[in-house]
Amino acid sequence: MNVERSLEKTLNELNAMQDEYHNLVELYEIAPDDTDVINAIEQLYNAGIKELTITGGEPLMRNDFCELGIYARKKFERLYLMSNATMITEDNVVFIANNFDGISISLDGFDQNSCEKIRGAGVFERIKKAVGLLKKENVKEISLSSVINTHNMGKEDEFEAVYEVLRKLSELDPAFISVTYGAGGSNSKKTGEIASFIQNTLNIPELAHM
Repeated sequence: MNVERSLEKTLNELNAMQDEYHNLVELYEIAPDDTDVINAIEQLYNAGIKELTITGGEPLMRNDFCELGIYARKKFERLYLMSNATMITEDNVVFIANNFDGISISLDGFDQNSCEKIRGAGVFERIKKAVGLLKKENVKEISLSSVINTHNMGKEDEFEAVYEVLRKLSELDPAFISVTYGAGGSNSKKTGEIASFIQNTLNIPELAHM
């Protein structure tokens, strides 16, 4: 039995399950009601926590997102948002800019093709548009989180394009770019190389995490 091939198959299956889970979470998110969230905010505030990041699922799917954002803004010195950015529009970007100190955006890939395998068609362009809206409203701390996984590893001709994409993204002047090391048990051999490119060539602070 080829152990390496068996392991690769298992990792691919796990990665596919993870992708399916993320898609289901975004489509059928079971979110805590506002009372649960308020209670959680109060517990953190009473514990002396100074900073809070609101995440999900996708927090912008909540009908009470603005109300909870205002409530949390009053409690914490610094408030952050973690989002896939696809629901950031001209209608809510001003609220986000006025109430959040920064935003971390999940970019599951490096171009439209790699992103749509996880997030759906058109997501890459929607993220670029959202970043533009945030920059227009002078949001200073905008970070991009890119995932190198089995969907985009092992394709040398395509992956060379990641550097050109990163150059284009650098024009948006993000506060930093985050690269996950081996997400979902995937091949991680290029993570260090890409992290070095971001840090030393593009001169953008790079946050590598495992």
